[in-house]
Amino acid sequence: MLTHGEVSWYLEPTVRIARKLSTIQRSFLLAISGAYRITSTQVILGIPPLHLQLQREVRVIENYRLRLHLSINIIDIDPSEIDKKATGGQHTHRNI
Repeated sequence: MLTHGEVSWYLEPTVRIARKLSTIQRSFLLAISGAYRITSTQVILGIPPLHLQLQREVRVIENYRLRLHLSINIIDIDPSEIDKKATGGQHTHRNI
C-alpha cells in the first residue's frame, strides 16, 4: 500500500523522507518479529531499509515501464551489498 504510485512521489527522496520511512518500517518490523526496541534495525528480519527498496523499485519502473534511460549502476542496487560495504559485514543472524 505504501509503494502505490511511488514513481510519482519518490523520484528525489530527501533525508527527511528516508528517516520517516525508516521509522515506519522499524515499528512494523518490531511488531512482526517481537524483537526488543534496542535491537538494531539492520538485524530485524534481515530486510533492507525501505528507502533503498523504494529507490530501487522506482529505478526499475522508470527503466522498464517508462523507458527512461538510467545508468547500469543505479538499477543494480543490492541493499545487502550496500550493508556489507558500509559496515564491513552483514548483520543478519545466521538463525534468522
